[in-house]
Amino acid sequence: MIIGIDLSLTTCVDEGYMQMRYDGRKKFNPTTQYDVFQTYPDYIREEQNLSKDTLILDTCCSLEDLLELYIRHKDGVDSMTCSSHSLDPLTYDYDQFLFLADELDSYCGIA
Repeated sequence: MIIGIDLSLTTCVDEGYMQMRYDGRKKFNPTTQYDVFQTYPDYIREEQNLSKDTLILDTCCSLEDLLELYIRHKDGVDSMTCSSHSLDPLTYDYDQFLFLADELDSYCGIA
């Protein structure tokens, strides 16, 4: 199953928003490595003559990996997003994982 930052996966591909693959039959697990990826936005693909399959980001990470990175950069990430994230892995689901990955990638990169 694939989810994205936007509810429309077409919009995620067209705008270059972050997405992730996961097994929708399984409950979110903070130690599982999930495939997180991002395509180039339409305007860059057209300018550079790239296919829709060309990725900016394609990496696997777990919530534990992201929380470790978040703790290291917490002040900067929180300042950039005007919000903060829970440090308790039990409060996360797939959507919250993806939002944290997106914010960390915007701030310092996750790959």
